[in-house]
Amino acid sequence: MSYLVIAQNKDELKAAIQNAVQGSGGSVVKQKRRFSIAVNSYIGGLYSWTSTAKNKLDQPIQSAAFTAPIGLSFNFGLKKKCIGYLFRDFTFFGSLVDIGAVAAFRLNDDSTQSIPKTTLGNIISPGIHAFFGRIANSPITLGIGYQMAPHLRNLTATNADVVANNVWQLQVSLTWDIPFFYICKSKEELP
Repeated sequence: MSYLVIAQNKDELKAAIQNAVQGSGGSVVKQKRRFSIAVNSYIGGLYSWTSTAKNKLDQPIQSAAFTAPIGLSFNFGLKKKCIGYLFRDFTFFGSLVDIGAVAAFRLNDDSTQSIPKTTLGNIISPGIHAFFGRIANSPITLGIGYQMAPHLRNLTATNADVVANNVWQLQVSLTWDIPFFYICKSKEELP
């Protein structure tokens, strides 16, 4: 998991993601098992509504961003007859950190040798999410969640844009499901 953060270029980031996914059995385990728990990440885009102390929820700030939360997922496989073939699993996800700014920087800039200094406090991002996964039998998920936005908002080769105040956001997301490893899996497989 730490290889995602320390990747020096786009190729290293891709290799880190592939190694994480291949080692765990991937997200297909979620659709085949009645229940599982995993350390997980969801990488993709989000659209959020944010409120601050100055800006109450009646006038939320809207934004789109890259997201890569990492946390604990509680997964429930769905029978084919339950919702059809559109969604194959349902997940409750608790995020702990969000490295979206770092991942977006590495995907867009593979020539910079080192990134500006960031701390764990800059990526702390607790939240609760619900994901409908394996859309059309792929690792793509549709999610809704409530999360504290990480302080690190943007990263460039020379600057880390860190915001000091905590803001909470309601968000919808379309992401790629990446389980790092499974803590437990039920023995019962779904048809």
